[in-house]
Amino acid sequence: MMKKTIFAGASIIALTAASPLFAQATVPADCVGATGNCSVLDQTGSSLEGTVEQTGTGNVSDIVQDGEGLTATVTQGADDNISNVNQDAPGVGATGMTANVTQAGGADSVVNQTALGADTGAGALAIVNQDGASQSTINQTFTLDDSEGFTATVNQTGDGHTSTVNQIDLNPGGDSNLVATVTQTGGTNSSTIDQFNRNQNATVTQSGTNGTSIVLQTANQNDAIVNQGGDTNLADINQGARNNDALIQQSGISSGNTAEIVQDAEGLNTAEIFQSGTGSGAGISQTDNARQDFAVITQGAGADDSGAAIFQTGGEVSGDPSLNEALIDQDGGTANSSLIEQGSSIPVIPGAGTENVAENIQFGNSNESVITQGGFDSAVFVDQIGDGNSSIASQGGDGSNLVDVEQTGNGNISTLQQSGNPQFASNNTANLVQNGNTNTSSIEQQFGDNSLVDVLQEGDLNTSTLTQLGSNQSIDVDQLATGASSTITQTGDNNSITVAQYTDAHSSTVTQGGSGNSVTVTQGTPPAP
Repeated sequence: MMKKTIFAGASIIALTAASPLFAQATVPADCVGATGNCSVLDQTGSSLEGTVEQTGTGNVSDIVQDGEGLTATVTQGADDNISNVNQDAPGVGATGMTANVTQAGGADSVVNQTALGADTGAGALAIVNQDGASQSTINQTFTLDDSEGFTATVNQTGDGHTSTVNQIDLNPGGDSNLVATVTQTGGTNSSTIDQFNRNQNATVTQSGTNGTSIVLQTANQNDAIVNQGGDTNLADINQGARNNDALIQQSGISSGNTAEIVQDAEGLNTAEIFQSGTGSGAGISQTDNARQDFAVITQGAGADDSGAAIFQTGGEVSGDPSLNEALIDQDGGTANSSLIEQGSSIPVIPGAGTENVAENIQFGNSNESVITQGGFDSAVFVDQIGDGNSSIASQGGDGSNLVDVEQTGNGNISTLQQSGNPQFASNNTANLVQNGNTNTSSIEQQFGDNSLVDVLQEGDLNTSTLTQLGSNQSIDVDQLATGASSTITQTGDNNSITVAQYTDAHSSTVTQGGSGNSVTVTQGTPPAP
């Protein structure tokens, strides 16, 4: 069963482990052994300003500024505060660079801003406000080309906070803004933002306790938002492609949840995760040829110890929109599991793995759902209400196929396969409704067009096994009974079967081949309306 860590093998924590997450402000040589306030300023060239105000005990400040623009203002209150600000920016068109650090309590801060050449413009602004035992590191780097922008804002209040922002744009050309904003109002939260390349935006808000947020953006024009409340939650966003949007929201009543979003190929994808439960894991991966895909996972209040994952890999042709949509909604229960996979698993026809819709809604305990889609322009909907229900739906086909599964009760099982090869089958529909307990249904619908399977099982311990191959076929099974059994195999074209079994444990077996055949089986008395 899927649990907390959905993408452990590809976690971006491993990608950042090679370098220290948090740099510590150092005590300059002139301040070694200082028990009170100490300030060292080294300024060279142009309109420089440096303002340091220190009151209280154990304060250390070190400001080094090189050339052009450059403003650094540090204000520190009482207790063991340390602040280092280094700003360079020499070279063609160099200007700008502003660092504003305000600290109270046992804070620690490092700000390094470097431009070094080309049309730097008014680039780089870093503002850090800290209250409590906080620690903040901001490193911003440009080198050459039309550098401009860079904004990092960190606000921390409370105890034990840490925040790291690294923004690097090493001469990719046509540089523009990189914006990172971190706001921490809870206790003992950790935030790391690494942004490489241009036009990136990351916003992290942490209002809970013991939360961890990691954002890595290595392409360009990506947006990442983390809103993290609750206790001991982990949010992890890795965007390696361009023009992607990622949102993770962990509410104030949530705890012990893990959410991870990976977007590292093609682009223009949207991924959103919402968590309000306890001890659950959610992951979204949009990779390979995924382009303009949309994925949402919601784990509501009471969705505890559950797992949800969406994998979208797009179609077989790189650069073409894949336009897949996927939704998982788990609420009001524990130990639920859901997986949706959308992509071109069998690249036979153009467009395979594109324009599909998948939705799974689960309310209850210990429900499991797996949906795989490798075809084109088709839809799967699975709703499960109750406990211990299981559904597996696999869909291929080359257009307008529909699977709709509704299971209400406990211990119901459904397995549905609709066209195993996307070169075949279109305009097929499979509807399955199971109301009751311990009902089982297996449906195989393949290699044909314009066929219908419609199964309704109400009661307990009913079983239906249906196989339909061909075009313009129709099967309708109604079992309003306990312990009824129906087995149907239908091949050929233009055939129809209707089975209705009522009240008692009736059994029917129908095998039909050829074309233009019709079978009707009715056993027992229909229940009173």
